[in-house]
Amino acid sequence: MQGDRVGVATALSPATVGHFKFLFHLLFVGLGLSAPMRSFVFVLLFSLCACSASGPKFQDTPFAAQPAPQDKARLIFYREFDANFRSVTLGIDDSIIGALAHRGFVVADTAPGDHKISAWVRYTPVGKYVIGMDLKAGESYYIRASHRSQRMLYPLFGAAGTAFFFVDPEGEFRLEPLTATQALQDLENLKLSE
Repeated sequence: MQGDRVGVATALSPATVGHFKFLFHLLFVGLGLSAPMRSFVFVLLFSLCACSASGPKFQDTPFAAQPAPQDKARLIFYREFDANFRSVTLGIDDSIIGALAHRGFVVADTAPGDHKISAWVRYTPVGKYVIGMDLKAGESYYIRASHRSQRMLYPLFGAAGTAFFFVDPEGEFRLEPLTATQALQDLENLKLSE
C-alpha cells in the first residue's frame, strides 16, 4: 500500500501536489465542515476523480497509426471534460458497444452501410440521442460525445421544465461527427475508456 502512494506522488508535479494540499486544507479546515460532512465531501471528490478514463493514451494505442480494416468502418468515439460525471453508453443499431468516461475514447469496427449511432445514460428509462450515418468500408469516423448543456436550463422554467428534464427524449448527451483534423487534436491527451 505504501509503495502505491509513493508511485502516485512521484507522478505528480510539485505544483499539482501544492494545489491538492491547498484544496484539502480549504475543505477540511478553512470551511469549518463537521467531521461527517468532511467525510462526505472526501468520498464525493474521490468518486468524481474515478470517473475519468484510465487506459492508455490515444497516441499509445494502435488506433492512432493503424488504418481501419478494409472490410469494416471504424468509429472512434471520444469525450472531453463536461458537466456530466456519468458515463455515456454508446450503441450501434441498438447494440451496446461500450461506456465512454470523461476524457476518454472508445473504438468500434463495424460493417459498412447505414447505421443508427446512439448515446444514453445506462439504466435511465428515457432519453437516447440518435444520429444516422452512412459508413464506408476502410474509413474512420470521429464522433464527439458531450453533455447537452441546454438540459441545465430546464429547471429555470419551473415545474414544467423540471418535469421535462426527466422525460427529455434526446437524453443527457449529444453526438457530433467531426473531421479527422479536429478530432485528432482533441484525442491527443485522451485515454481509452475501459
